[in-house]
Amino acid sequence: MCFPWFGSFTKPNHGLTRTLPWECTSHSEDERGVELVFTLRDTAETRASWPHKFTLWHVLNSVKRVMSSWRPKGITK
Repeated sequence: MCFPWFGSFTKPNHGLTRTLPWECTSHSEDERGVELVFTLRDTAETRASWPHKFTLWHVLNSVKRVMSSWRPKGITK
């Protein structure tokens, strides 16, 4: 997960979210498969590098193959 930027023009390279701990906020299972949702929210630590509030969800779905997506929520100043 490269957020909020990609590249080496700023620190840390490839964004700050890839090195932070995510919280598993949802787990569901049924006959179709498994879905896990991981959440990351801004903190004083993240705002030192990127001064904006944010909430990210990383959703993993396992049906016959693993699918991954992420959804940002209203990034504000």
